[in-house]
Amino acid sequence: MNKIIKLSYEGKDFGYMGMKKNGNMHVFYGGADKSDAVEFKQVEYPKRSNAYYYEVVKQSKHYLDIKATNSVLFADKPNISLAMSSIVAWEEVDGELHAIISGKDTTKSVSRSAADPDSTTLYGNLTFGDGNTCKVKILDAEKVS
Repeated sequence: MNKIIKLSYEGKDFGYMGMKKNGNMHVFYGGADKSDAVEFKQVEYPKRSNAYYYEVVKQSKHYLDIKATNSVLFADKPNISLAMSSIVAWEEVDGELHAIISGKDTTKSVSRSAADPDSTTLYGNLTFGDGNTCKVKILDAEKVS
């Protein structure tokens, strides 16, 4: 079943993870209504049993990833194959969604902007250091009329 991601920040509701076009890429943001929540298909990650790639259902072959230059979460498409790409997998750790690279926890997790408290754009920030980590609940997507 497809999944949606419910967010909270500092104990307060931060809506659902949504996706919007920003220039030439699609970025993920918090505060979306349930009807605007992006749906993901969890794709098995072979190097870690509880980690998954998160494929965007409405954008085939695009996955939740971290932009290397600015840590923004965006929809990325592998050039050749998912297994040979640099796209991160994700694992839920103590209610946080952590980025996994080469089978190891990077301690980068879904977070709010450290520089702009009003921004809803989501980042992959270091859990210890950058801070602003969001708590997540991975829920089964339901048909929203």
